[in-house]
Amino acid sequence: MKKIKMAFLAIATLTLLATSAGCSSRKVASAQASDTSSAKPEEETPAKAAEKSTASNADASEDSSYGVIVPGTTVKGVIKGSEVFIEGRTVTIPSLWVCDHEVTQSEYQSVMGENPSENSGSNKPVEMVSWYDAIMYCNKKSAAAGRTPCYKVDGNADTSQWGYTPHNEDYISGTITCDFTADGYRLPTEAEWEYLARGGNTSNSGQTEYSGSNDIDAVAWYGGNCEYETREIKKKRANALGLYDMSGNVYEWCWDWDSDTITTSTPSSGASSGSERIVRGGSCYFGGFDCDVSYRSSLFPSCRSGNRSSYNDPDASYYGFRVIRTVSKNDAESTSAKNESSKNTASNGGVNNPLTVTGEIAGSRVFIKGRTVEIWAKWCCDHEVTQSEYQSVMGTNRNEYEGLSPRKPVTSVSWYDAIVYCNKKSVQAGRTPCYKVNGKMDTSQWGYTPHNEDGISGTITCDFTADGYRLPTEAEWEYFARGGNTSNSGQTEYSGSDDIEAVAWYRENSEYMTHDVKTKAPNALGLYDMSGNVSEWCWDWDSDTITTSTPSAGAASGSDRVIRGGGWKVADGYCTVSSQNFDNPSNCYSPYCVGIRVVCSRSE
Repeated sequence: MKKIKMAFLAIATLTLLATSAGCSSRKVASAQASDTSSAKPEEETPAKAAEKSTASNADASEDSSYGVIVPGTTVKGVIKGSEVFIEGRTVTIPSLWVCDHEVTQSEYQSVMGENPSENSGSNKPVEMVSWYDAIMYCNKKSAAAGRTPCYKVDGNADTSQWGYTPHNEDYISGTITCDFTADGYRLPTEAEWEYLARGGNTSNSGQTEYSGSNDIDAVAWYGGNCEYETREIKKKRANALGLYDMSGNVYEWCWDWDSDTITTSTPSSGASSGSERIVRGGSCYFGGFDCDVSYRSSLFPSCRSGNRSSYNDPDASYYGFRVIRTVSKNDAESTSAKNESSKNTASNGGVNNPLTVTGEIAGSRVFIKGRTVEIWAKWCCDHEVTQSEYQSVMGTNRNEYEGLSPRKPVTSVSWYDAIVYCNKKSVQAGRTPCYKVNGKMDTSQWGYTPHNEDGISGTITCDFTADGYRLPTEAEWEYFARGGNTSNSGQTEYSGSDDIEAVAWYRENSEYMTHDVKTKAPNALGLYDMSGNVSEWCWDWDSDTITTSTPSAGAASGSDRVIRGGGWKVADGYCTVSSQNFDNPSNCYSPYCVGIRVVCSRSE
């Protein structure tokens, strides 16, 4: 896609003085532009190495809670529509840790001591920041985390020695270098950014126009759906790597100098000099065109905002950034394997979280004073079982209420159908099934025909130590729905938000039908549709009263099985994280429109 430069950048050929007013005055371009990416890392003493190792271990859990590990690769050849991945060019992408969201205002303020944003909101992306502000943030954040900063000005990584005051449309005088081998936080190169925006897809098959979808409204806040204001991060669908807002919300600064034409000899880190820095991803202020994963634009590095006709217009404050850092290949390979289950970086991703919960959570009928509950599930599927997934196991597709669709959750399944699915899926995966009927785990021996509103005759048991797939207990379900939060601080009414529209398909917005999974925002554990879309069967027998002596797996007997989460057909009150319903386990056509989510007592 041809880069269409912003009209107000067309004055780039003018000679501009540093003493002039306005953002354009800071374009002293080539005089300050001889930075390089070939700087050698500082010599590291054993003491410094030990300090780094300790700091790295200390903040590893923080990093993993809001980022993903992406193994490195080499990209050769053409990706259709890209001006970065072109015929004859070889681009190296190192192994990276990537923040799954744009830097928020609260994150920025915690590092820089102030929040320059116009569209105020602690969980909205920071904006009104220049490229210089962004690299200063990166070095300060690196120092705070005990990591080696990537950026130096005239060989100095200490930002207090740069002679720069942030948020003043000022520029940094001197030679700026980036050490891409350092373990500190930095901006992505343009090639890294586009690779990440494409979800790591380097083929010409399966590419999407926007990051994660061809439907811009599913993945991006842009001028057509957000009233030209930024929105909270992670409220749209993530891409295949689990990264949010790579299209829209705010433009993101990249390391590279702008080059009108990228050639086969252009380094992976971009041109060695220039007057403007690359911005990518589009924003809330512009149309969908800017949000295309191929669209390129650029801006003077001292600019903090602007629209198509003027500089530093606070009504067009749409520049922010995302941080990444280089990781070792070994770290990438080991952590990437964990991410497949602990983050939703794969189509069937989930979350690992074994725990014992003791004490009361306000409003919960499960987590009550004096009760200790075991959470055996170490993995939870990040979405409700889809129709295609169900059909691949059961040989038939169930959806009684409206047209069949592979990515919509399966419905019209009874509790008995659900446990048959779990055992069959476990066998397919080479795992030990959890469920037995009269001591038999082979479903062909159960004397049961699915989808006939029939019952299973016999004693049904669940082995919670087996590594097969199963339904969650009610306690496990609620723990996951609450995003793993077991305190009375920071709880939300629905799974992931107090705003039901952000996280749930329910009666008022569903048009009386289910919707594709993972089209609303996830909760803090990366789990989608825990509120709404379809209700979900749990293992437990319904019990009118849960007491301190009720086992973690619920009552020992009953007539109905527990249903949680609410769905497309019911009111908002049924979709809260505390709401509980129940139905006969043989009922395929529950008024609560029930589907399935699977968990596992073994890490994926």
